[in-house]
Amino acid sequence: MRDKIKQYLLAGYPAIWIQDWEEERICKDLQRIAKEGKGTDVKLRYLEWSCTKGFVDPAENNKVHKDTTDPIAALTYVATGESPKQTLYVFKNLHFFLDNPNSKHMIVQLIKDLIPIAKRTERHLIFVSSQVNLPQELSKDITFLQFDLPDADALDSVLYDVLSSVAISKFKLSLERKSPEDRPRLIKDAVNKMGVSEEDRYRLVQAALGLTCSEAENAFALTWVENESFTSPEAVEFVQKIKTQFINSSGLLQYIPPKFSLNDIGGLDELKKWLIMYQKAFTKEAAEFGLATPKGVICTGQPGTGKSTAANATSAAWRIPLLRFDIGQIFGSLLGETEQKLRTVLRTAEALAPCILQIEEIEKSLAGISSGNSTDGGTTSRVGATLLTWMQEKTKPVFVFATANDISKLDSALVRKGRFDEIFFIDLPTIEEREAIFKIHINKRGRNPENFDLKSLAKHSEGYGGAEIESAVESSLWTAFNEGKRDLTTDDIIHALAATKPISITKKESIEATRAWAEGRARNASSVTTQVNTESLEDNYSNLRKIAN
Repeated sequence: MRDKIKQYLLAGYPAIWIQDWEEERICKDLQRIAKEGKGTDVKLRYLEWSCTKGFVDPAENNKVHKDTTDPIAALTYVATGESPKQTLYVFKNLHFFLDNPNSKHMIVQLIKDLIPIAKRTERHLIFVSSQVNLPQELSKDITFLQFDLPDADALDSVLYDVLSSVAISKFKLSLERKSPEDRPRLIKDAVNKMGVSEEDRYRLVQAALGLTCSEAENAFALTWVENESFTSPEAVEFVQKIKTQFINSSGLLQYIPPKFSLNDIGGLDELKKWLIMYQKAFTKEAAEFGLATPKGVICTGQPGTGKSTAANATSAAWRIPLLRFDIGQIFGSLLGETEQKLRTVLRTAEALAPCILQIEEIEKSLAGISSGNSTDGGTTSRVGATLLTWMQEKTKPVFVFATANDISKLDSALVRKGRFDEIFFIDLPTIEEREAIFKIHINKRGRNPENFDLKSLAKHSEGYGGAEIESAVESSLWTAFNEGKRDLTTDDIIHALAATKPISITKKESIEATRAWAEGRARNASSVTTQVNTESLEDNYSNLRKIAN
């Protein structure tokens, strides 16, 4: 990114806005750019502005330029002959004042007035903030840039700094009287004494991918305090735990730990075969063989048929992290806020790659993206276009696992080949699949499936989805527990089934519509071609109620 900024400066760009959470890291990079200059003969000064100090000159012992804490006064100063030419004027968090209707108009006009002056005199305006709400009036004058989240090399440098601090303290190194040449060697020797191998460092860095440098530094430091080790499996797990907290705290992504395996899914054999085929898709071995990583998959079907469980099981089978993305959480009221949040989500996912990005009920947020929504100023269309472009052009191994209850609402541009590798239709479980589902959930609760009439349970649960079957097993187990902790029986489960009408009865039209859409457009997740007859579901449920009573 530093090279990219230098290119813009060499090209004479007068104003750049950089979005990043790590203000200090960006400002240090900008100071290095100023020291290196734009060429052998052209050096740049560096002045840094904040609303608490005004302009500060780090080259002159942080000399403060008086009366520049007000943003209007600071911009006016840059425009006057008193301010130095060939200078980087770095404004930190000016976006706060662009939200203020009392100052916005003055700041916008001052920046527009400064653009031609900056071009003539090489007074470069650089704005740094974690949030960007660039007014429309400035969108053509200011170039927007985003720093990538730190890569593995950057995080390894952070880890080495933490290791150095720990080693200095642990071995009581005294460096005050040592020469600048000797200090790095002594620190390196002390770090080596800690016995942290290259493999240990690699695992810790991989666990921290997706964090900012400051977040990673805190995570590594806390890991040492908690474990007093960087070599144990617990240390890596602790870094991952802290990363989960950081990711979840954003409110945009949620890290989902793997709870299921493919063996925990009853039926859906075609989907499971497909997932197993790509099990090593994100390995170095596959890349060296010339294989491209899969882009993603959509699973469509009624709620409770195993779509989300399949996403979780994929994470476990492929051994890569699962990030759940609720698109509805990114929509905001401010201009550009939604698009900015989407970019943050995609950057985080790419920094964590290889990973799975799970988008739940994608049709609820992106229905009709081509036509847009007249009530949201076209925000939905822009979000959809950004997501489509990213899915088509992404180079990082981020696998998109989308689910849809009503896929017919999705724009055809989203579901065509190139965005996703496959679309799987998950129908109501057949009698064979229901038997397998009962067997899984009975076994998971410590009971022997052979002690139950699985064929009877499968017969009487026609129209029930996997989630409803699991709920019936759980409910019947509570009944047995509350009745003196007696043994669970087949009749208990049948009574639990009869207590809840399956959603397929009320969703009959929706099921038939999805089946009609999937014909010729989607691949069946199950090799069993026999479909549950939705016309007889009401009668079957009535018979089940009679049997239970």
